[in-house]
Amino acid sequence: MYSINAGFRKYPSTKESLKDYSDLIKNGIDGNRTIYKPTWKSEADSYKDATSHLSKTYATDPNYAKKLNSIIKHYQLTQFDDERMPDLDKYERSIKDYDDSSDEFKPFREVSDSMPYPHGQCTWYVYNRMKQFGTSISGDLGDAHNWNNRAQYRDYQVSHTPKRHAAVVFEAGQFGADQHYGHVAFVEKVNSDGSIVISESNVKGLGIISHRTINAAAAEELSYITGK
Repeated sequence: MYSINAGFRKYPSTKESLKDYSDLIKNGIDGNRTIYKPTWKSEADSYKDATSHLSKTYATDPNYAKKLNSIIKHYQLTQFDDERMPDLDKYERSIKDYDDSSDEFKPFREVSDSMPYPHGQCTWYVYNRMKQFGTSISGDLGDAHNWNNRAQYRDYQVSHTPKRHAAVVFEAGQFGADQHYGHVAFVEKVNSDGSIVISESNVKGLGIISHRTINAAAAEELSYITGK
């Protein structure tokens, strides 16, 4: 057995953290200054080649490359590889395309007295969020990736058509969802272009509620459960 004592670095902001990471990728480590060279844009034939090398040298998670590839594809991050940078304001709007002050975007509150799902998990959030909008979902659907099949068995309407105020199910590993449990979220809005705005818990931390926009192509691959 080997024991390694190493303290985690603490950064004042995300900017310093990213700069330190980029310096590591560029300058390597003591004894091997070019260990990450195959990940550079000038060296890698594609982003998948770069993430594959990172998974073998930098990461400890065996699914690191797969997760990165899913994120890159979902948010179309290859656009930042162009010589001319895209409009960052436009990019930000595409990720956060919702109005917090809108009447249709209710602040979250826990409304159920009895809770069948673990507090703070994605399942806990969707169970409560649906009740906020006057619908309900069964409390015995289990892990997130089981929700669509078990809901269908219990005569809930399940389809691949996005629907406002429905539960949206990510299969295990789908679009960055947990490799074992999958993920569920709540559809706040269906945009005219087919993309959806979702709210969710436990993506940024246990019990932390966050929001994002899923593009139309990805939205069509997900499952949607209409509450009763």
